[in-house]
Amino acid sequence: MRWLLPAPPLQELKLGLLAFVCQRPSSAAIAAAVRVSSTEGNDVLVLAPPREQETVERLGGMWRNMSSAELAVRAWTRRYRHMSYNTKSYELFCFQRWLMLEYTLQPMKLPPEAAIAVLDDDILLFRPPARWLRELSSLAFHNESQTTSVLGIQAFRIHSKGSLQRFAAFLQWLYGLRLAHLASIIKRFGHRSPLARLSVSQRRGLSPPLLSTLTNSSSDVTPSFHHFSDIEAIHALCTLSKEGLIPEQQVALRTNMLQASQLHRDGSPAFIGSMAAH
Repeated sequence: MRWLLPAPPLQELKLGLLAFVCQRPSSAAIAAAVRVSSTEGNDVLVLAPPREQETVERLGGMWRNMSSAELAVRAWTRRYRHMSYNTKSYELFCFQRWLMLEYTLQPMKLPPEAAIAVLDDDILLFRPPARWLRELSSLAFHNESQTTSVLGIQAFRIHSKGSLQRFAAFLQWLYGLRLAHLASIIKRFGHRSPLARLSVSQRRGLSPPLLSTLTNSSSDVTPSFHHFSDIEAIHALCTLSKEGLIPEQQVALRTNMLQASQLHRDGSPAFIGSMAAH
């Protein structure tokens, strides 16, 4: 375990970087991010395959090689156990992106107080993320959080280099646990749902050893599974670290989710649009 970097609360952060992690970046999303970020002097990093380098750089983004990052997290990928109604490839990438981004940021000399706005490539920005950060950090609900999700989803999350390091370290620790320990965490933080609701192909994608362990440890009459994504994982990190149940993590990570309805109640218009296609 590397020495933990500082993870300041939102009220001490200033936006330093926007980041996309995607196989096929949306030109419209990157162009919009570059346009709105230029007014605040923030760079837009795009972690993508080599075939996308020319497009990213033409749009004004800062390209980094996803292929190298994938190799760096390959050992973790082999340990991943799927427990989600999403396809394995989709959910695996949702987890991998945080590990790959943390690896990519390691050599970058970002100050501890630099915030990183991590966006899905179907998020189209119409205002600088730095303004979102300033507004969120002024709210009592958020200002002590060390990471937060805008609109209550992982599609737009604000991290510091230190909070991202903690999340990546947690994922490494979590999927290195013995099966029974991993199952107990997934059972506690995952969303329980009847197994019968899954299609045959969805059931085939689940990790058989993990599903068997979860089923055998349950007293439910109706067979069920527990959906566990990166959203549930960050909730697990914040709770377990606060409870002192993660040896590697000495500082609890705090987070809050901000729903779109609250944005409007607080007088902050949701200037984000979701694009259905590139």
